[in-house]
Amino acid sequence: MTPNASRLDPRVATDDSTAGPSDEEGVATLSAEKGDLALIGGVPAPLVMPTWQGDQCIAGLSCIMRSRVTDAAAKNDSSATNCSSTCFHAKRAPTIGIEYYLSRIREFFACSDTCFVLALVYIDRAGLPISGLTCHRLLLTSIMLAAKFHDDWGHFTITQYGQVGGVRAEEMAKLELEFLRLVDWRLDVGPLEYDKYLSFLRRSAPDCGN
Repeated sequence: MTPNASRLDPRVATDDSTAGPSDEEGVATLSAEKGDLALIGGVPAPLVMPTWQGDQCIAGLSCIMRSRVTDAAAKNDSSATNCSSTCFHAKRAPTIGIEYYLSRIREFFACSDTCFVLALVYIDRAGLPISGLTCHRLLLTSIMLAAKFHDDWGHFTITQYGQVGGVRAEEMAKLELEFLRLVDWRLDVGPLEYDKYLSFLRRSAPDCGN
């Protein structure tokens, strides 16, 4: 499904202006020395798709991220709230809720629910502070990379990925490259690590059960 600009919600914007159609078709984000993203780490091992509903998967990830945002605010962590710290720090916090943002990403990316499990793995590997300023961009970038790597879903341009998440093409490309550097270009996830995070999401999802 290609993002439809007429359905984009201005609340998702994380910079000074709403991300929309751009003359810039996107910036290449993979360096020549690293090569094609599809080759990094080899072919990923097959992972078990979640047997629970996608809405519950999103609810679990949303609860985890909201909790981390709340914890950062309670600790008054300046590294999490300083908007100049990293490229993942938005200039202002998006007004869109985390769960709605995740639902929007799933609708437009048309990615598997496995990508939401992998996204949490990637976010923890990146080790960046999570706050109201960084949460949405971390989710957008990590899910995009999971979709590209696991689902082999590379049919969107960087502009289209950015439109879904409210980020301009140039900024989206920068986020992708920086995230890959933070995780040392390691996107493969083994079955044991995957199952650990899947269980974590399951426990965190409201009314999901055991």
